[in-house]
Amino acid sequence: MSIDSETSRRNRRSSIARTALALLALLGIGLGVTTAVWSDNVWFTTSVSTKTFNLQGSLSGADDTWKDSATEAGVDLVIPNTIWAGLEPGKTVSTKIWVKNAGTAAAVMELPKITLANAAAGLTITNATTGLTVTTTGLANGDVLAASAVKEITVSIKAGDDLVQGGSGDLRIQLSGKSQA
Repeated sequence: MSIDSETSRRNRRSSIARTALALLALLGIGLGVTTAVWSDNVWFTTSVSTKTFNLQGSLSGADDTWKDSATEAGVDLVIPNTIWAGLEPGKTVSTKIWVKNAGTAAAVMELPKITLANAAAGLTITNATTGLTVTTTGLANGDVLAASAVKEITVSIKAGDDLVQGGSGDLRIQLSGKSQA
């Protein structure tokens, strides 16, 4: 074998090797380009709001008479004194009040809380015969009051047989509820 053919063969091998390396390099670059990661996003949105909770009271149940009267110090719902004035032993006097769920969440109602403030001359609220017995009907503990619903409640005061003379005080009726979970 001649030196020229040996050189020629080496040149051919070298040329083949360079061509193969060039092809591998191109193939690698091509693979790198075609294996690129694509990404995309999709987004959603919505408005979020909460329900409201608001109990209101009325002395008539009429649409334009609802009041919040939310604190004992700021009572806006004053039952006329003429209903309770002049109680006598053994007599019962009743009146109606209304509660409305003015919120958007259902209300779970509690029994009315009744207290007597500024009592004078020994007047008390009691189940005994010597004071006043105050009862409410139309509202039970755990009653559910739906949004915009109205409940009529009857408040009755019965004077005991041995009721004190000249007694007085401020009868307070608190209606409470909690939002339904």
